[in-house]
Formats: sequence, C-alpha cells, structure tokens
Amino acid sequence: MHLITNRNNIGRPDNMKYFLDEVCKNTKVKIAVAFFTDYKLIEKLLENGCSVDLIVRLNDGTSPDALSRIYKKENVRVCYYTSTYFHPKFYLIPNICAFIGSSNLTNNAMTVNNEINLKVDAEEDSQLFDELDSLFLEYWNQAMPLESEKLDIFKKCMEGRAPGYRDYSKQLGDVCFKNIIGGVEKTKKDSFIDEFKKKYLLYVDAFKKLEKMYKASEERRWNNIPLRIEVDRFLWWIGETQYSKEEWNINEEYSEEKIKKTVISLKPQFLTSDIKWLNIATENYYKLNDVFGTEDKIQGLNEDNLFSALCNIYSFHDSRQWHKGGLDTLKKDFFALNELSKVKSTIRYLIYGKEPYVERLFNCIYVEEYKLNYFGSAAVKELYGYMNKDDFPIYNGRVMKSMSFLGFGKY
Repeated sequence: MHLITNRNNIGRPDNMKYFLDEVCKNTKVKIAVAFFTDYKLIEKLLENGCSVDLIVRLNDGTSPDALSRIYKKENVRVCYYTSTYFHPKFYLIPNICAFIGSSNLTNNAMTVNNEINLKVDAEEDSQLFDELDSLFLEYWNQAMPLESEKLDIFKKCMEGRAPGYRDYSKQLGDVCFKNIIGGVEKTKKDSFIDEFKKKYLLYVDAFKKLEKMYKASEERRWNNIPLRIEVDRFLWWIGETQYSKEEWNINEEYSEEKIKKTVISLKPQFLTSDIKWLNIATENYYKLNDVFGTEDKIQGLNEDNLFSALCNIYSFHDSRQWHKGGLDTLKKDFFALNELSKVKSTIRYLIYGKEPYVERLFNCIYVEEYKLNYFGSAAVKELYGYMNKDDFPIYNGRVMKSMSFLGFGKY
C-alpha cells in the first residue's frame, strides 16, 4: 500500500491528481464519490484514452454544471444516488490499483486539502482489490443512470435551495444503496421502471459505441434503413453464426480496442452473407412504418391488415410455433382475447403516447388497460425499437447475448 496525503514537503509527488494522471492511461476508471465538481479531471482521463464509470451523489457538494460538461461525452457513463447515506470516496482502475480514503472528486480534494488516501495495488493486495471491485459493482448496479430530465431537476433544486438544503430525494426520487439503512419502499411499477430504465439506458450507451465501431468502415448492407436497424441485424447474424448457446455468456468486459477489432473482422462477412432472413429487416421496417406511421392509419386498420402488420414483429410472428394450426390459430386466439379497438389503442399509445417511453413500455407489458394477450414483453420492445423517432435500438434477449459475446458485458 502507498499513502497519499497531498503534502508538498516530502520530496516526491503526493497528491491524488498526480497519481491518477500517472496510472490512468488507456484503461477503464471506476469512481464512486459523494461530491463531484472537478470535470477537468474527467476530461484529462478521456484525453489519456480512458473510459470512465462515475457514481456520484446529487447533493450540495456536486456541481450540476460539472455534470453537464461530462455526462454525455463519449466513453463516460454517470450514475447517481440521492440518499445522504451514500458517502464513499474511491477510485478503481481494473487490474492495476485502487485509491480509497477521504478525497472526493473536487479540485481541492485532489490537490491541496489535508486528505488521507491509500493506494491498493491489484497484485500486492489482490484480496482487498477484489473486494473493492465487487463493492463498486454493487454500487453501480443499484444506482440510477443520469438523464437530461433528472439533471434539469437537479439544476433547479440547486438554484432554489436554502443554505444547507439536503433532501434532494423528494425532487429526484429516493435512490439509496439497499445495504444501508434508509430508503423508501418502491411500488412494483416504480421498481420495474427504475430497473428497466437503467438497463435500457446502459444498453443504449453500449449500442451507440457499437454503432460507431460499425461505422469505422463506411460500407453498409442497406442504405435505406436507419443504422440502428442494420446494427441490430448485425447482432442477430452474430447470434446465428458466431457462437453456440453457451458461448455468448461472457462475464468480463473487453477493451473497446479489442471489441472494435472483432467488429471490423466480422463486418465483411455480414455484408456478404447470403442468409435470406437478413433482408427481412428492411421489409419489416418499411411495412411497420407504412401501416403504423400515423395515429390515423392505425385507427383505420381492420383485423386482417392489423394482424398482417404485427406479423412483421419477429417475436410475435415466431409465437406461431406454440400454436397448433400456426398463424391462423394465433390470429383467431389473438382477436378472441383482444378487442380490435384495444389493440389499436395500445399500439397508438406505445408509439405516440405522451408519457415517458419507459412508462409506456411498462404499461403495455403489465397494466391491464394496455396489455395485450399473446403480445408479450419482447414484442412490445421490438415494435417500439422499429417505430420510435428517437433512434433507440431494438432491445431484446437475442441482441443482448450478442453484445455480451462481443465483450460489452451484460445489460
């Protein structure tokens, strides 16, 4: 172990900023702190080729401006807590070292405050290092990803707060580490929305990185569909051709350089693949957008053309195998248990509703007012992935397995 105290009279560098700058080169950096203001340090880490996972507490000691400057940057992921009980200060560089002690991520704490921190080397203190790595993962899994909406609320809270104001959880929701006393019991809906939102937003972040890797070479298989749909087909092709059922399950995250090399090596094979079902992607996209392209179009559908359109959703069409009689029986059962007016209402709500998209997804999967028989979670998420105008990718078990196989981890 190595002691770091920000002293300037001991004949050697002795502050956290120096050590982080020295150690963090072309690697992942994981940070969990209660207070965050030093966005320039994050920018320096990015200049050094690092990617950053940052967990902060939204409170008086964290700067909304600093968060605004970094949270949408490439290779930065930010999650947060609101509970006053969240108070760690530690920095972890996988397989290299960790810093634990008293320094929050502020310029003073990094350079001039009287602080006490210990540097833990991964090889010399492997057991302690592994415990710290596991602890960070616990923090990360329970925190919530920072979104523009929440950051805007936090800014307003900071602008209007009284001196010493603490209870940000009332405005931002109670986000509390479950192993610490405190927190409010969530409803099933709130728990689902929070969990789904976190997984989905982290998946979207990883998917955007994959898109950029895919675009490193300009060749496209289809130029007439959104890139997200083509990359989704690329992931499907990987799942069908590159691994068995057991091989996709990768626990570790690979470096982005390693993932990119794999993507670049696989893309030419995908572009020239003669698997016929790959071309269904373009057909599905255009058919769905033609039939469900406006609320008025949806309202004017009859059973035949509505069911035909829904069959362009793979997870719905594929369910025919569980019905004796195939599609004919599925169609009969579907409309026997779902009134045509409700089906149209649910589809309009999912695609064009005014509520936040995660709430619409939840309602269409779980709430009786919107839920459809024989149209489950996968079908709901697939339809939204095809139809949304915000460029959110299709999100289902198949693509997540391929993302894991590539080395993005699990989402």
